[in-house]
Amino acid sequence: MTREEVNMPSDSSVPPEYSPKVFPPLYTPVPQSSESTLQRSSSAGPARIAASGYFVRRQDGITLLLHDQDGSAARPSIGPGAFLEGRIILELTDRDTVRAVELKIEGWIESLPLPGAHSSVRVVSISKVLYSPENGNPCANSLPFSHRFPSIFNEGENVHLLPPTCQIEFNNTPFFMKCTYRITARVVAQKHVFRNRCIYSEG
Repeated sequence: MTREEVNMPSDSSVPPEYSPKVFPPLYTPVPQSSESTLQRSSSAGPARIAASGYFVRRQDGITLLLHDQDGSAARPSIGPGAFLEGRIILELTDRDTVRAVELKIEGWIESLPLPGAHSSVRVVSISKVLYSPENGNPCANSLPFSHRFPSIFNEGENVHLLPPTCQIEFNNTPFFMKCTYRITARVVAQKHVFRNRCIYSEG
């Protein structure tokens, strides 16, 4: 029987070379001629400091106040799964006529993917009664609330992550996709229904 010798490289820790060599594809932040940027986000950086201000909206003697917000922002901000906390303040001279105070949180995804194919999907629908006269006490002038904002929504049997506020429009076409959230403070008095609304987006 003939003994064959195999020549090993001097450094056995170096694997043998393979041919042909395959190089990884090239990536670039600049879109190619057949590509387009739908939305650009800032690069990751240091963790943001939690806001400690207030977001305030007043209308018809009703004030909607949200805690832990950037007081200089045009809209409040809240992330999925975070607590939405604040209070509804009534500056009404006839609070004894108040029959109900309700906080509503709503959200929709609207899209127009094809001509005549507009669709709307409700992703958030929350209603919290902060006051009703059933306990026999008059309505207080300040009603606090705290509610955890959802992080998912159901569409039929499918579960999806809750999207951020956004509006995407496709160049030179009528097609679009947007997600909108709304907070409504609803006060029902004996002869009137007051509403104070603000639209807000997540950060």
